[in-house]
Amino acid sequence: MHNVKWLVETTAIVDDTEPMVSAFSALGIEYKEIHRNDLYDSNFCFDNLFDPKDCVVFFGSLNLAKRLRREAKWIPGAYYNVKEYDCEYYYPHFGDMLLNRDYMMFPFGELKRQKEFIYHSLGEDRTIFLRPTRGDKTFTGKTVYKEDFEKELGIIGFGQVEPHELIVAARPLNLVKEWRFVCVQGQVIDGSSYKENNRAGSAPGYTDEAFEMASKVAGMYNPDPAWVIDIGLTKGGRYAVVEVGCFSCAGLYKCNRELVIQNVSRAALEEWEEYQ
Repeated sequence: MHNVKWLVETTAIVDDTEPMVSAFSALGIEYKEIHRNDLYDSNFCFDNLFDPKDCVVFFGSLNLAKRLRREAKWIPGAYYNVKEYDCEYYYPHFGDMLLNRDYMMFPFGELKRQKEFIYHSLGEDRTIFLRPTRGDKTFTGKTVYKEDFEKELGIIGFGQVEPHELIVAARPLNLVKEWRFVCVQGQVIDGSSYKENNRAGSAPGYTDEAFEMASKVAGMYNPDPAWVIDIGLTKGGRYAVVEVGCFSCAGLYKCNRELVIQNVSRAALEEWEEYQ
């Protein structure tokens, strides 16, 4: 395990930096920190951080993960198999288990023309839910009232969503609690709540039902050796898959950092050894 090294972007998931660093120290794992301002240095090079042949795991922002995948030679580097976190890739695997199981996908440029059809098909109390299909989220998913539809599209479009980019339109649902689970090599390692009654707030632990659903999801999909699964409980009492995400760029909330790092490091070392 000591052959595995970690790179942590301190300006990305701020609440995770200190707990991650404490866990590295407790486990005796070598790590380095990077600040986003370091990237503006004309002399910046990933090879100056670790040897290109090292086994390195990245934890930080999506932007840096993308750059790392292009420029660094480390194995595994960033756990971010980009397309596998897009809705059109994973929605077909989960079907009725999805929170947004009643949904349609439209090119962004078609939403305005399809407004009446969308609200007639999916609307509840004159609202629908919109989110990007892309895992890197060009905008945050939101509930949109019919009378605000054009204004909201303008705001979303201002974020430079291209007309061809797919958008999920879904029936809106209220969640009373949400959990994040970390999956490594097909097994759920740990989980934490991160929102309750639409208010942010994390706590260790999870219900048996949430864990069982996350475990089922972990056996149905395999985007990366390490990834995260978000499970929600609706106001109607249904447990559902909210979304999945890449491990390298996901907040861990109150998950057991040492347990997570040990398991991710083990998976990373096994992958690295396969290439030697």
